[in-house]
Parts: sequence; C-alpha cells; structure tokens
Amino acid sequence: MTAPLSPAGPLSGVRVLDLSRMIAAPFAAMSLGELGADVVKVERAGAGDDTRFFGPFDESGESPYFWAYNRNKAGIALDLSSDEGRQVVRRLALEWADVVIENFKGGTLERWGLGLDDLRAEKPSLVTASVRGYPLGDDRPGYDFILQAGAGLMSITGEPDGDPVRVGLPVVDLFAGHYLTSGILAALLERARSGRGQHVSVSLYEAQVSMLAHAGLHYLALGHQTPRVGNGNSSAGPYDVYPTKTDPVAVCCGSQHQFTGFCRELGREDLLEDPRFGSNSARVAHKSDLDAIVVAEFAALPAEAVLAKLEAAGVPSGPVRTLPEVFDDEPATQPMKHVLPTDGGGQQPAIGLPWVFSDTPVGPRSAAPRLGQQSEEILALLTDGAV
Repeated sequence: MTAPLSPAGPLSGVRVLDLSRMIAAPFAAMSLGELGADVVKVERAGAGDDTRFFGPFDESGESPYFWAYNRNKAGIALDLSSDEGRQVVRRLALEWADVVIENFKGGTLERWGLGLDDLRAEKPSLVTASVRGYPLGDDRPGYDFILQAGAGLMSITGEPDGDPVRVGLPVVDLFAGHYLTSGILAALLERARSGRGQHVSVSLYEAQVSMLAHAGLHYLALGHQTPRVGNGNSSAGPYDVYPTKTDPVAVCCGSQHQFTGFCRELGREDLLEDPRFGSNSARVAHKSDLDAIVVAEFAALPAEAVLAKLEAAGVPSGPVRTLPEVFDDEPATQPMKHVLPTDGGGQQPAIGLPWVFSDTPVGPRSAAPRLGQQSEEILALLTDGAV
C-alpha cells in the first residue's frame, strides 16, 4: 500500500481492517497505525466517512476534521449493500487482517453476513473490536455531546452560577478511542500467548463514567456531588485563571508548602497567619476572599513578572495560550508538528501522538487517504492472492 514515512514502529506487521467512521473507533485505528500497524479503512462508495463533510475545509475541499482521525491508513471505497463489496470485506478480514474494528449499529454486520463472532469462528486468531454508544443491549447511537451531558461530565464543568458546559473537544470519543486502543493491544498480547483472538468492546457511556475518576468516587464514597467551579478547584487554592496587568495566568497552588512560597514571594506572609487560609480546605471555603487578594496583588504586574515570581516560589503556573501561540511559538510543540505529502503533490498537516519509544520510534506514517484512494491497489492484491 502507501509507503510509510516513519520507522516501522512496535506494531510493524500487524494488520488492521478499519470498518468504522466518525471519531472514536477511527482514532483507535489511526493510533495503531501510528504505532506501526498497516491499516486499511473501508468507506461507503460515493459517500465516505461522515467527518469528510465536517468543515471548515481547505482550498481543495478536504476536511482537516477527517484528517485528524484517519492518517496512517490506506483507503478503499466499497458498496457494502452489494454481495461484491461484502465479499471484499470478508476476504480482507479472513485472509489479511489481524484486527477488525467497527462501530456499526448492532445487527448490521450480522445482516450482511459479516458478524464478528462468525469471522472469529472461521479465523480463531482474529481480534475484533467495537465501539458502541451505550452498554451492550442498548442500541441508541452515541454522540459525544449527549454523553458529556448524560454521563455526568457537564454537571461538573462550567461556572458555579452558570449553566453546565461541554468540554470544547470530543473528549468522550477520544477517551473511548484510547480505551479501545489499549484493549486491542492487550488482546494482541494475549493472542501472542494463546494463539487465539477475542472481542474487545468499549461504549462511549462507560468511557465517560470511568472518566469521572475522583469526582465519581467522591459521590460513591461520600455522597458528594462535585460542584461546578469554573477554572477553580474544589480541593485546593489559590487555583484559577487570574488577570494581570497584561495577560491572564493559570495558577495551581496545591499544597501548603506551595502556598507558603506563594505568600513569601508576593511579600504577603501575613496571609499565612490568617485562619481563612490556613489549609487547602480553608482556602477553598474562602475562595472568593483569597481570589480577591490574588487579583489585587497581580493587578500591577505584567504576566511575565507574575510567572517569574510563581516559578521562584515553586508554584505551578503558566500562560493561557491561544492555538497560534501553541503551534507557532511554543518550542515543546514543534516536534509534534508534521507535514505529510499527499498523492496529488499537496501537503497535509498532522499532530503527532505523544508516544516516545527508545528503540522503535513512532510517528505519523502517511496522509489521510482520499475516498477510495487505494481501492485498485487493494483489490489487485486480493485478485492476485497476495494478501
């Protein structure tokens, strides 16, 4: 298929058939490709993945939204309503793939004669993986926004006196994709021991509930609904985004030692004797009083001076950057920026995933395919029996 642009990676030789669309499952397949697997993405002929139509678009009409979840893949377009299209999928699954990933509505693959249980019965070494919206038995489609709302995340996100707010990226989809990736890797490891594949399933709902982490445990252990605190923190302080004479800064003062350094660096040792601020819990209880003092202390100082003082005090802090500042000005981001050539002589930007391997380097391997870009090549391999 398309020649990779980076070293082989730790999953070199693993073959992944991606029957999925949208975000969570395609992101998992892309991640496996970043780790070195060969990935073939199947799309509906004449239509393609829905995210191909999510704008804004580049000058050629292509969607960066689609690119974000579909690089490292060769693309084939098939009519899955036809016997011929379904036969190609069956052959790729049974003759080529080590892993099959899908997120069709329950029963769809079975109606097409491509049920995952049946495929594994014919090829016991096959690892299959699915993303669903909700736990098994609930066939409602899953949408990130609805899951952020319905599985608790929005109840703890937003300003205290405001409405619940969603996170600005599809974090439920992304977490589910990460969970699916790790589940597939575990299944491949077990297959290396036993020789047998198995099925891995992740639901967006369960992924979101697992993300509630300590907030969920606060409820289960203490009956405590974590409140919305905006940029603040219900367990520590000062902890928020504070204005300065120039630009806002984020401050994360999480321990008594850090608070002591904070007060001394600002010349406000008197705060250490104030019972309102004697512990993290006290500072949280008197957040508005403490925040007013912090805002007053920062008001006459530019952001750079505030951050210098906080660094000297050992208090975690930083600027609030825009995307241009992150991608254009921040040195730590530069190694994550990649430019992938496309078959038409163009270029496609990519943001690398954060793995760093000492012996088997990984990185973006190829641009996201045009719809059906490698169809002829893949069909020829099947015709020649070269899979």
